[in-house]
Amino acid sequence: MPHSPRPLEAAAALGLKSGICVALAALVCACAPDLGPRPSLLAPSALKTDRSFAVQTAAEWPKDTWWSAYGDAELSRLIALGLKDSPTVAEAAGRLRTAGGYAGEAEAQSRPSLFAQGAVQDYLQSKNVGFPAFIQPLLPGSFHPLGAVNLDFAYNLDLFGKQRALVAAASSEAEAASADYAEARLSLSTAIAAAYADLRRLQAERAQSAALLKVRQDVVALVAARTENGIETRGELKTQAVNIPAARLDLANLDRQIALARNQIAALIGKGPDDGLDIAPPDAAPKLSALAAPADLPAALLGRRPDVVAARLRAKAAAKRITAANADFYPNVNLTGAIGYQSLGLGAMFDKASRMGQFGPALTLPIYSGGAAKAGYQAAFGQAETAAAAYDQTLVMAVKDVADALVNRRAVEAQLGDARQALAHAEEADALMKDRVRAGIANRTSSLATEAAVLIQKRSVTDLESLAFAYDVALVRALGGGYVEQNPRSKTAG
Repeated sequence: MPHSPRPLEAAAALGLKSGICVALAALVCACAPDLGPRPSLLAPSALKTDRSFAVQTAAEWPKDTWWSAYGDAELSRLIALGLKDSPTVAEAAGRLRTAGGYAGEAEAQSRPSLFAQGAVQDYLQSKNVGFPAFIQPLLPGSFHPLGAVNLDFAYNLDLFGKQRALVAAASSEAEAASADYAEARLSLSTAIAAAYADLRRLQAERAQSAALLKVRQDVVALVAARTENGIETRGELKTQAVNIPAARLDLANLDRQIALARNQIAALIGKGPDDGLDIAPPDAAPKLSALAAPADLPAALLGRRPDVVAARLRAKAAAKRITAANADFYPNVNLTGAIGYQSLGLGAMFDKASRMGQFGPALTLPIYSGGAAKAGYQAAFGQAETAAAAYDQTLVMAVKDVADALVNRRAVEAQLGDARQALAHAEEADALMKDRVRAGIANRTSSLATEAAVLIQKRSVTDLESLAFAYDVALVRALGGGYVEQNPRSKTAG
């Protein structure tokens, strides 16, 4: 009876055989084409920003719930509804879940697999497949049940790192999808805030426009009375009357814009237009934040801007796919095995003599594939170049967003100061004119003119206050809205 090799000896022999096979196979494999150095990402230090940002080391980043800093309950309600019900956020959550599934699937491919199989088939053995003539009469001449029960084992040794690179790429894609989810929430919340501020501006402008129409009507009524008394001419009456249709047109246009703004907010929060009719912004101007440019910009944006984080992670994933494509030029070795029972006739299925098993390496050698490996490598390299360029562009635009927001905020603050000063002068002039009217040394028409000037100046201040709020939200958006990069592998959306 032949002596069976001991397990350690068998494993050593198997390892030696596998190593020799891989070494010989590697000698005949082609090499990846030389496409130059792998794509690199733009360094934040390459973007000069010190003079533009005037960095303030004490400045803070926005909070995750940045909108609560404005102290507006209606704004907070709308953003909470949007983040909960908006299809845009739900779509991003679905993409995050999908990417997490792909990452788990790729990781599972790098682990050993074990499957149980069982089958029962009616089987007729052919006698003309090399059996000697004296054996053929002993073979079954009719169909008999052929049963098999076995465990199949497989494990990819991943000697050249292809599977590890694919796992790393899928993991980076999952993290990028998490950043995309944060980006969707940030985009939605800032869009709601901007639309809400615009609605507040339009409503304030409408109130001022209605008051101005009343003033225009009072002026025409006074001029008409003075015309009947022969004090004013009909030409003056017609000149003043022109202002009334213009004021009514302005009022109608504002009503149209208010309806559209309500519809926009309702759509942003994932509701129907009727929900927009219930929005009631406060009369007071929105409180602005104390945000400025934090220290270490633009390097700090790398982990604070979700779009920058997503672009960097996708560039990282694309670089890993170059490694995976490069591995296609080398042998692939799998360990496979099976153990179980096989029997012609179910009565002896689990007898000792029905046992079967096999174990050993399976080698795939890429000798010739019609150029598929080179084409795949070139495609992976090109995708990495594209992803790196997309990251560079995203980083450049992120820095530009911060610079633009700071420039706009500084400019509107200066304009708002001048506008408020002009309003104060207009209100003082109006008060003095009213005193003159009460003293009988000026007529009511002059008083209405100064009152109209106050309303016009108020509208200018209202516009600039709304613009200041919009630029404040834009700075929140540019600074990432409180996002901080983290590992999302253990998290899912919803």
